[in-house]
Amino acid sequence: GIGYGHVGRDLPTALYLGSVGWDVYFTTYGDAVHFARASGFRTYAEPSVGYVTKGGEVTMKGTILSLFRQLNSFFTQLADEYRIIRKEKPDVVLSDSRLSTVLAAKLAGKRIVLLIHELKVLTPIRDPRFKRFVDAIAYRVLSTFWSFSDKVVISDFPPPLTIAEENVVLWWPLRKRDKLVYAGPCGRVTACRKSDHGVVYLRVSGIESERVILNDLYYKTGVLLARDGVRAIMSRGNARGNFASSEFDGKLLVYDWIRDYGSMEINSLVSVAGQTSMAEFVDLGVPFILTPPISHTEHWGIAKSLEKKGIALVLPLRGLTPEQLRDAVEQALADEALRKRAQEYASKAKSYPGDQVLISVITSLAAQHTA
Repeated sequence: GIGYGHVGRDLPTALYLGSVGWDVYFTTYGDAVHFARASGFRTYAEPSVGYVTKGGEVTMKGTILSLFRQLNSFFTQLADEYRIIRKEKPDVVLSDSRLSTVLAAKLAGKRIVLLIHELKVLTPIRDPRFKRFVDAIAYRVLSTFWSFSDKVVISDFPPPLTIAEENVVLWWPLRKRDKLVYAGPCGRVTACRKSDHGVVYLRVSGIESERVILNDLYYKTGVLLARDGVRAIMSRGNARGNFASSEFDGKLLVYDWIRDYGSMEINSLVSVAGQTSMAEFVDLGVPFILTPPISHTEHWGIAKSLEKKGIALVLPLRGLTPEQLRDAVEQALADEALRKRAQEYASKAKSYPGDQVLISVITSLAAQHTA
């Protein structure tokens, strides 16, 4: 996938399989290449495919204008994937939301596990009728291709717990019981702990152009919180960096990247509402304060879904000030009902272990291949 999120949620599975003797490799692009390599895995870099942003918002015009380049990158990816699969001869191919991987593995005659939550991609088109038409066509075409997979693992909860409600929509080719499984979100944090006396965690994520906007907003919010006596930790979302600072007598800690949560205790999470970010911390039962751009339909939909469940406060990114975000964080910290709902949601979420389900699906499919 385009950023750290997809590789991040695959890492627990990859690390486990590597620890029991599997030879695991990644193919990815963009920021994720360094992230996968830094995590200790052989990694093939491929051309990037993705959306275009401006000022932290997804720009439909910019994305359309880049369409020729995007298509060229996609077909180059497809050729690279096929060549790599033929070279590596994997027993099982895991595609995390990558169509080129599914198609290449199918052409190579390999068993395919698809890990996905965004089955229905929603465009930021403003005209409602045209949007419904484009979204419906894209959904049916993509669902047909996704159905080429031998197993489809939904990295989300079944209803009514579903995080990405607007995206986890199953068309008939994907509804076969022997093909589909709800795993729960993969890549969840276990080392981090919840504590009412913990810190506010300001977690920057997304592609580089998005992180620039969030870093400025979250840092200024962290400063305001520290001045109010609220302890905060901020990750700038840069897996390549080693920056670390302590400000306001240790009330604000800022890191490029937090590699090991260790005994870190948090009482709330501030995030842009990426599905992997939500999944990582949902088991902790802490309230979320979410700042998605409305134009990023996946993040916006996830944020509104969690708001509807009563476990998140949502503030649109455009025009959001540090003062407004600081006030929302302090409101969440004082809202006992919000915290109680987050804890109740977490207790139900633990029934779907995510990573263990994905590992089981992969190893079972590999055993069938060996047999």
